[in-house]
Amino acid sequence: ALALLGVTGPSMLPLAGVFIVTGATSYARLARIVAIGQRNQLYVTAAIAVGARPLRIILRHVAPHVIRPLWAQSALGVGHNVLLMAGLGFLGVGVQPPEPEWGVMVYQARVHIENAPHLLWLPGLCIACTGLSFLLLGDVLADR
Repeated sequence: ALALLGVTGPSMLPLAGVFIVTGATSYARLARIVAIGQRNQLYVTAAIAVGARPLRIILRHVAPHVIRPLWAQSALGVGHNVLLMAGLGFLGVGVQPPEPEWGVMVYQARVHIENAPHLLWLPGLCIACTGLSFLLLGDVLADR
């Protein structure tokens, strides 16, 4: 991820693209595992027995079972990416200062911690609340 970021440059859109490209394998792996698990289910076997076409079986019987875990994984992935983007911004590797980013705000506010601690706490609280919200959303979606 850092090598791709070094090639594309430190701005928001390439950083999001790097996260999508590097995270796509986990979504493909999850979809494959769930689809393989659905292959031996009785309703899929019955659909094959009555002569349903493979595309119909995939869209009607397998895809609904694959989509739910992917939604949960994507919510967890957004929470993870928010925390990762803020961490990279704090380290100076992510988005650069003309663009607003919470990690950069925390980094710039650390010199003012004695005079204006709210400059440090507010972006940190936003990072924590956003990350936690998406993680909880992913947990709720995974339980359904």
